[in-house]
Amino acid sequence: MTLADSIRGRSKNELKRILANGIQHIDDLGDGHLLSIRWDERTFDREEFNILFLCYGNICRSPFAERYAKQQLSNSVTVRSSGFYTEVDRPSPPAAVKAASEFGVNLGNHRSSVVDSPQIQSADLVVVMDYENVVDLLRERPRSLSDVTLLGSVPESQSTVIRDPYGGSVTQFRETYQEITKATDALIRALF
Repeated sequence: MTLADSIRGRSKNELKRILANGIQHIDDLGDGHLLSIRWDERTFDREEFNILFLCYGNICRSPFAERYAKQQLSNSVTVRSSGFYTEVDRPSPPAAVKAASEFGVNLGNHRSSVVDSPQIQSADLVVVMDYENVVDLLRERPRSLSDVTLLGSVPESQSTVIRDPYGGSVTQFRETYQEITKATDALIRALF
């Protein structure tokens, strides 16, 4: 039985409960599969490296992480973002655009996209923001999670989960973006 087979038929709440049982990993999905969602020292081929940042709506967290990471990395690294919410071409909220600008990131022209299988398959590393993103990834596009990590689980990060500031104030977005910049900087140091 594959990991994908072990996920099928489980409710979203059941998967969340399983994920919540361990920050470092899920020891058992009922069939002996180990699901690692905690950062570990990984070895990647750094030539033409592809990073995909995912969050629920692709209007707040993942586009900020994508654009911030692009500013920090060389052109040999491809960085993209996407989300699970099915409506495309949504702009980032005004509070997100304002807070992002304080970090030198322009979200003014960003439009959301929905993650698809080719994006996931071409990524060397898929970076998600919270446990719900892991659940969404497993339910919508089952795959091996050996190349998936929670952004907040990288070394030096303060919190495993990067909370969704959607609907919040500029201050809430600023706090979230501060977490994302620290975690993204740590991710880049660990990878490159």
